[in-house]
Amino acid sequence: MLLNDMQLPEYMRLPKAGERDPYFGLSRSFLNTLILPTPAQPKPPVESKSFRKPHQSRGVRLIKVASLKSYIDNLESDQNA
Repeated sequence: MLLNDMQLPEYMRLPKAGERDPYFGLSRSFLNTLILPTPAQPKPPVESKSFRKPHQSRGVRLIKVASLKSYIDNLESDQNA
């Protein structure tokens, strides 16, 4: 099944540990490598937002689906070149 932009949400949550996201089939750990900054990659290639209530230790991280789709599309064009 091909996904078009009309079917994709604007944001999606990270999948639970051991599961894959329903739109691209990517694992939680792989998505984390794309959205979290590291010393080697201070600006992650995929945009995400983290929301946490004041005085809470945990929050929710949402991934911008258009950013993830763009990253995947660019990988495809880089491999074809």
